[in-house]
Amino acid sequence: MSRLCCLGSRAVRRYRTTAVARLGSAQEYAELVRARGCSAWVFAYGSLMWSTPEGVSITHRVRCRLDGFVRSFCVHSRNYRGSPAAPGLVLGLQPAESSACEGVALCLGDPDSPTTLASLARIDAQEMVAQSNPTDVYLRTVQSIHLDDGRSVPALTFVANPADGPAADLTLQQRAAVILKARGARGSNREYLEQTAERLASLLIHDAPMQELCELVRAGRSPLETEET
Repeated sequence: MSRLCCLGSRAVRRYRTTAVARLGSAQEYAELVRARGCSAWVFAYGSLMWSTPEGVSITHRVRCRLDGFVRSFCVHSRNYRGSPAAPGLVLGLQPAESSACEGVALCLGDPDSPTTLASLARIDAQEMVAQSNPTDVYLRTVQSIHLDDGRSVPALTFVANPADGPAADLTLQQRAAVILKARGARGSNREYLEQTAERLASLLIHDAPMQELCELVRAGRSPLETEET
């Protein structure tokens, strides 16, 4: 059994019984860091690491680590990589004790700057897409991330919303079965998985569960399908 499968249910149970500091808006995050005298940061762990919405201004990018969470295909996609009738799966963050997620910290600059506020709003609009989703698939949170230069900063971090449904409880084999079939407005779910794995490799970020998931999908048949034949 994969490490991700072992962590999944335990992590979600803890998440569902632990208070999460949820923000109501990106503006609320800007007000928080303004009061602390900090720059605005966003923790990127998926496609935001290499592709931001048009019009977003990034002052600089720094490799970083978020403790207590793992990257996982645990979020339903009913638009970009799936449909309302057949949702796909995209990346989210799940709490996991004694684990960490490597990513990229995006510095947007001074939270008083109109450019920074506009950039925050554009990222927030992309991540919190409401179309076809009965509830928010992510929760806006503030997490302390550890930069490679030794600093720790408060970052706007989008974590998976356990209220979205049972995707977080799926085994790696079940996720592979979903990804093999799903397709949405931006293409196939399989394409999204493989592009993400390639990008992570180019950034020298090792993600063993994702590599295992890629191997299952590239085989063309999930173990579940094999057992049925």
